[in-house]
Amino acid sequence: MAQGKALGRGLGALIPSGDDDGGRQAAGQRRDALPVEKLVPNEQQPRKEAERREIATLAESIVEHGVLQPLVVRRMDGDEGRYEIVAGERRWWAAKEAGLDEVPVTVVSLTEHEALEVALVENLQREDLNPMEIAEGLRQLQERFGMKQDEVARRIGWSRPVVANKLRLLQLPETVQAALRRGGLSEGIARLLLGRAPEEQSALAKWAEEEEATVRQVEDALARKDREAVSESGEARSRSKAVPPAMEEKAQTVGRRLGVSLTVGQRGGKGSIRIAGMEQEVMDRLLDLLEEEGPRLFPGK
Repeated sequence: MAQGKALGRGLGALIPSGDDDGGRQAAGQRRDALPVEKLVPNEQQPRKEAERREIATLAESIVEHGVLQPLVVRRMDGDEGRYEIVAGERRWWAAKEAGLDEVPVTVVSLTEHEALEVALVENLQREDLNPMEIAEGLRQLQERFGMKQDEVARRIGWSRPVVANKLRLLQLPETVQAALRRGGLSEGIARLLLGRAPEEQSALAKWAEEEEATVRQVEDALARKDREAVSESGEARSRSKAVPPAMEEKAQTVGRRLGVSLTVGQRGGKGSIRIAGMEQEVMDRLLDLLEEEGPRLFPGK
């Protein structure tokens, strides 16, 4: 998925383009150049520290080509001479390192609330964020602005399931989250662990990181554990005999992909599907879906 483009559309919805189709400047905006010392970072910027290597590389580019994309700033309340950076803080740091006296800016009229929302979305637009930084940024949008997952998805240009899957990473044990932050574990593997017991999640994550396992290898390991659990349980054994192997395997595959524990069973000619590890919002949506589609799925009931 091309996240950058999707998020770019979301950021554009928060900060309209500086020019319309006729070349006129958008209402409430003006293009300008301001001294670097007149600009200050947003104190509530989600990412407090800029990476030194990244800033140095950007500074080299600025020395050669200049600042190609204006920073987005807003006039600080109660301070006529200073402007708060809404988007483009890395460019500001790099411009200072490159020795520039001033930088191009687009001055916008935003409240403090709106500026923080834009800063969060701009932070999520970065391609180098690790999965936990993305999940934490999405949670901030929810908590700071009272947004539901659907609204967060609209703001940043993602689908609601993508947002939900990334937020679920916050349910993982801290040891697994730490592995995601340092890049020792991929997001795909982490999602496979959702719905498992915390001790199992930590152990599998440690194994996957040490062995540099692929998603397929982790899937195979989980499938083996599931088969062993079935063989050790008398109830599960009787269920596995009654349920076709293809159905059992399909349930395990679907469960792993969705990050839940999905179990099928059959007794007395009746079948059952058990789903564990769902969030409240997902349960509500599933019940709504069953209410709508129930007559078609269960004719005669």
